[in-house]
Amino acid sequence: MKITYLGHSGFLVETKEHYLLFDYYTGKLPAFLPEKKLTVFVSHSHQDHYNKEIFALQCGADEGNGQEKHAMQIVTEKMQEDHAVQEVPEKKLSERRRIVYVLSKDIRRKQAEELVRKENTLLSVKAHEKYTLYEGQMTVETLRSTDLGVAYIVTVTEDGGKSYRFYHAGDLNLWKWEGESKAYNNNMEANYRREMERLKGQYFDAAFVPLDPRLEGTAFGGLDLFLETAKAEIAFPMHFWKKFGIIREYLRARPQVKNLVELKEEGRTYEF
Repeated sequence: MKITYLGHSGFLVETKEHYLLFDYYTGKLPAFLPEKKLTVFVSHSHQDHYNKEIFALQCGADEGNGQEKHAMQIVTEKMQEDHAVQEVPEKKLSERRRIVYVLSKDIRRKQAEELVRKENTLLSVKAHEKYTLYEGQMTVETLRSTDLGVAYIVTVTEDGGKSYRFYHAGDLNLWKWEGESKAYNNNMEANYRREMERLKGQYFDAAFVPLDPRLEGTAFGGLDLFLETAKAEIAFPMHFWKKFGIIREYLRARPQVKNLVELKEEGRTYEF
């Protein structure tokens, strides 16, 4: 398993059979191998999590004459309730591999449909739902953000039975701002704890969790509660606005935490 920190809250996860691209809005992306499935996740529509350039991505090319038929896949409101995917016949298209886009429902669907290539798949998701992709090889579960959109729990099962589980928080965090009222911050904490309860006892091969220095004295709270609630083999901080120093501050204040990666630069790939 390889994980590349792209910048801010953007990560690229690579397994033997899959690429998972989370909240990309900046950073250099590799050339994607055509034999691997590419799934692009966007937690919400804020500009530091969502870049429309994702719809221009290509995942290699098929061998052959380039005349294979593809389908555009659309998930309707009713089908989302049934966790099913509809295939809509399309004309002959290029040899590009299909890409699956999993977008939070706050991203305007009509706009996304206009941008997505016809050979690709668009799935619009809402909080507290579960979806199945790739004939059951991938499940996507969602939590409700304490800001906007969703957080993702993704389980991938590859040929041979090897499974991976990933958590990407998006903007699900303990946003307790020093300038806000006590009532606001108490409500924020209650909402965050409610979502964390859904993770109680769960295991993740890798988790991506906010550590935002703008919160000042409460910056560590969201990550603390996540690490107390769930078990992550590896945890990556994110959403720290290039203030890499806060990661070192956290590790110094929490010497018992051994699974947090001390990110030092964008674009670096970690292999596990």
